[in-house]
Amino acid sequence: EVFGEEQLVSMYISKFQVAGNGAHGLLFQKLWAILLSSFVPPCEVSPVINNYALSRSKEIFSGIFSYILRNVNADGSNLLSYDVGYDGEEEDIIDTGADRYELLLQETSKKDAMATLCFKDFLSSKLCNLPNVL
Repeated sequence: EVFGEEQLVSMYISKFQVAGNGAHGLLFQKLWAILLSSFVPPCEVSPVINNYALSRSKEIFSGIFSYILRNVNADGSNLLSYDVGYDGEEEDIIDTGADRYELLLQETSKKDAMATLCFKDFLSSKLCNLPNVL
């Protein structure tokens, strides 16, 4: 079987569903939802992808997009950023700079597009021209 447009959209949907596990699941689900929205017209991808995404629109809109809109705070405050831990041997070194490390994590989180992008506004701007395309 050839991997084509239908399989690509299906893969993104399944990635969204699997991404919900773990502490960072909501962040990863938001990422996959944004990637899925790139298939919704108007966009510059293949019309075949557009058509397949539209054929799965009930699942995408009522399932995935509505889930993100219900569960992600507009300011991204409930999205856990991905941070790197350290082991016991590094603990003495890290303790001296723990405050700097926490400050660095906070500053980085403020710059993270996944955490700061308001999905509702993003989706609204994406879909405002949909009726003109259809």
